[in-house]
Amino acid sequence: MSGPGPLAARAAATSADSPAPETKLHDIENRWSAQIKVGGVPACVYQVEHEVNKTTCYIVAEEGKEFEVTWKHEKPAQTDECGRLRVDGTPIGGGITKRRLGDRDHYTWLGNYISATQIRPFVFAPIALTDDPSTAVTDKAVLIGLGSIQLDLHRIVVQEYTGYDQTYKDLTKGPLVDEKTKKARMSHTTGQVCSRYDKTLLELDGILEGEDAPEEEPVPAAGNGGASASASPSVEPGARGSSATGGKKNKKRKKIELTLADSSDEEDGSDLRAKVAKLEAENAKLRNAVKADPDGVRVEPEPGVKEEYNVKVTTENGKVVLDLLDD
Repeated sequence: MSGPGPLAARAAATSADSPAPETKLHDIENRWSAQIKVGGVPACVYQVEHEVNKTTCYIVAEEGKEFEVTWKHEKPAQTDECGRLRVDGTPIGGGITKRRLGDRDHYTWLGNYISATQIRPFVFAPIALTDDPSTAVTDKAVLIGLGSIQLDLHRIVVQEYTGYDQTYKDLTKGPLVDEKTKKARMSHTTGQVCSRYDKTLLELDGILEGEDAPEEEPVPAAGNGGASASASPSVEPGARGSSATGGKKNKKRKKIELTLADSSDEEDGSDLRAKVAKLEAENAKLRNAVKADPDGVRVEPEPGVKEEYNVKVTTENGKVVLDLLDD
């Protein structure tokens, strides 16, 4: 059998030597970069052009795909900087990068936050047309910005951080474009998709309980002084530590309400004492089920030692309330 011809070999060599497609837009001095991920995949940039204080490029829009925008410093910055994002000509918000070592050097926009816990992700959507000029958008800035992703960078000086009231704007509908204008020939706009809840923000706000990280199995001691190796425990795909709790285990508190009868004879008192004794026994059983020292070694309860309980007894609206507190 004959091998590949000279043309095929030359084509293979040319393909191997060609650089990988560029997925970041850099300024002319390579101080910063901007990247857009479409469906989680970095988009290639085309027709990069540099002007005075301006750099532009094109990317491929895929209808129905969500995208995110990331701005990053490629070199140590001499000043603090602020980046303000516009999508479809609409202001989305700003982010700050700082010049000090160890501070944030990048910022990512996933969408437009319409509340503290809801976000409308960016999406490539079909352009909305209308034949009624009275309902079409007339704002020149919006018309010029349709289908564009614009990032404005400004030098700033961060002096201090102060609290402020965050304002949110819910843009449920994109701008309508008159079908007779040039913009009507566009294939897509860079709009926003239906809102969804941000679970990380919900956990930080305390609305959702954070998921506990999986507990690691204790590593058995190696025999004869040799090293012992054990595989790391597998982690379920959905399991992760909560950013709000930080992996700390909080004390558990159990509240029990006991209703008192109208009469206060001896039978009622005996019944109440019996219920309290039953609850104490259940609590002791739970406490003595598993106890572990910091090394993960199981410790059995000592026989003949009575467990002490931290019980707070109060009366609310004719009911006896017992608060069983973990130590």
